[in-house]
Amino acid sequence: MVKILNDSAREFLNATAWSNATSEPLTGDASARKYFRLQKDEQSAVLMDASSVLESVAPFIQISQHLHQLGFSVPAILARDEKKGLLLLEDFGDATFTRLLDGQPDAISQRQREQTSGRAGSLLAIHRSPLPAAHQPDNCGAHGVTRPTNAPNLFKKSFEPEKLYTLATDVLIALHRHPEAIPTGLRTYHPEKMLEDIGLFLEWRTPTISEAGKAEFKTVWREVLSVAHQVPASLLLRDYHVANLMLLPEREGVRQAGLLDFQDAYQGPITYDLMSLLEDARRDVPDELREKMIARYLARFPALDRTTFETSLAILAALRHTRVLAIFEKLSRHEGKHDYKKFHSPRVERLLQRALHHPMLAGVKRWMDRYAR
Repeated sequence: MVKILNDSAREFLNATAWSNATSEPLTGDASARKYFRLQKDEQSAVLMDASSVLESVAPFIQISQHLHQLGFSVPAILARDEKKGLLLLEDFGDATFTRLLDGQPDAISQRQREQTSGRAGSLLAIHRSPLPAAHQPDNCGAHGVTRPTNAPNLFKKSFEPEKLYTLATDVLIALHRHPEAIPTGLRTYHPEKMLEDIGLFLEWRTPTISEAGKAEFKTVWREVLSVAHQVPASLLLRDYHVANLMLLPEREGVRQAGLLDFQDAYQGPITYDLMSLLEDARRDVPDELREKMIARYLARFPALDRTTFETSLAILAALRHTRVLAIFEKLSRHEGKHDYKKFHSPRVERLLQRALHHPMLAGVKRWMDRYAR
């Protein structure tokens, strides 16, 4: 075992079939969780170390099991130690939607290519059938999955943005159409919780603001957040964007999208995750593609009032972009992670300004123009 793992992780793995595996760190996200790829022979698995955020482990397990039961693709949990914050997970490989959109089709493993050989033309086929019944993860046993590297570039022309965003949108359609989408007892992302989350903006983007300004911030947001809840509620994954989606081309339908990073799930407005996908803090999504995916989603929910839907979408976009700007500022000033602010904050600012042009957000826009310039 390479020494990059701490004693707690080594002790955990020693009780599994992965005690002699080699390990390498995987690029993490903006959270405190750490990830390591374990390799043994021609098999691999992923170790998630959430020891510094233990409170995220139980929700991750709960939502993982729920999504699996509904028939979606989530990494199988091969071993766990909840008290230490350690999970051994199925390895979905390297084919995040982000890498594929960035022109890195070699992320698709040879095993996946062999299993999809002869049906490349149907890869990412549009999901029109009912959600498949839950079953065990494909090709996953007690020791993880085979994931050879250096696979040849066979599918370079198969990953047009529209296909990937269509698949991602169809996952949300399938989830929101499912009558049991919300697990029993799941917390609600209610307006006061939303307001609490964007309180970070006051702390990190307007730290010298007066008490009157703070009170006005809460007032103008309270006036609109309840309106965002006038659409139906469903399971809200909360960090639903292309960096947290993996392409699994050997699977069928919406199971071709592997879901990651769902431990912050709530029940809440159906508009939130679609907005998160199409108004991505980390990459530009063309307006034409955005509108096409919204139209695709609405076509599957003909009873939805489009004006109510679009109003909710705009309010939640403003909410998320406000919160993300605060998080990027905190990462830069408090943790020395400057790239988020440098490369992505300008985009988020633009997305926020676009959302604030919705008439319902006039009060929030006036506040931003006065205090946040």
